[in-house]
Amino acid sequence: MLVVTFQSIEVELPPVNLDGLSTDQKYLYVMCLTIKSGSVSQRLAEKLASRLTIANRILRLYVVTENSPDSLETLANIARVYSTS
Repeated sequence: MLVVTFQSIEVELPPVNLDGLSTDQKYLYVMCLTIKSGSVSQRLAEKLASRLTIANRILRLYVVTENSPDSLETLANIARVYSTS
């Protein structure tokens, strides 16, 4: 999915020390900053693309694995949902 032009949304965000956050928390904070600014940095656009690549690889692994373990099936379902949102 390509990043499209979007309208910024004014949000109040406190200053945050990113070092104390998990990867998911950092991503959420950066996405909030992005929505506030109205533009996506090149670095973030690349991260978004890499998440799609991971989803693609999970789905590819699922379709070439006989007797897939439940954990791979779960990941494939998550990747499928991610790809439709």
